Amino acid sequence: MSDQFTSDHKGSGKTGTDGSVKLRSVSLQAVGGQERRATVNAVDYWNLVRGDALVPSLGDIEVMDSATIWNSRFLIRRDRHIADSVFIVCGAAARRAIDLPALGRSLADALPRSIDEEVYRACQMAANGLRPEHLQGEFTRIDGQDIQFRAVFMPLRALSNDLGYVFGAFSGRTLPN
Repeated sequence: MSDQFTSDHKGSGKTGTDGSVKLRSVSLQAVGGQERRATVNAVDYWNLVRGDALVPSLGDIEVMDSATIWNSRFLIRRDRHIADSVFIVCGAAARRAIDLPALGRSLADALPRSIDEEVYRACQMAANGLRPEHLQGEFTRIDGQDIQFRAVFMPLRALSNDLGYVFGAFSGRTLPN
């Protein structure tokens, strides 16, 4: 993993005249400790539950093991078309960060446009590479709030060998305007 999130989206992180939002790159050191702990703890948990397996199964994950632990975690049911994948579990902190009003929404409907392609890529790369994929940066929500975030995406098998789920953590903090 590199020390820098790279993106094709270069810009100030502010909303453009067309309503789009530009994603800025942020060094790992710039994101606070709590945001880092959420993703590191999620990766540690994923590694623990997978044991000797290459990828853990959905049955290995305890979805409601703790409201505190799941505050920043999420579970996505993957679709063949990654944009149509659906959030089936998403903790309160993660929902607030991306302004997700309800579960069951597709990634295309739920994610800020400025980070949707990067999230799709991270989900796909996690499944293809059978390992955690990290993503971080800044975006501006539709309400005008600048959010600095860190996320991790990890593949999960369904009961078969199908890599039908993505488990991860997403945390962010509001930046002063």
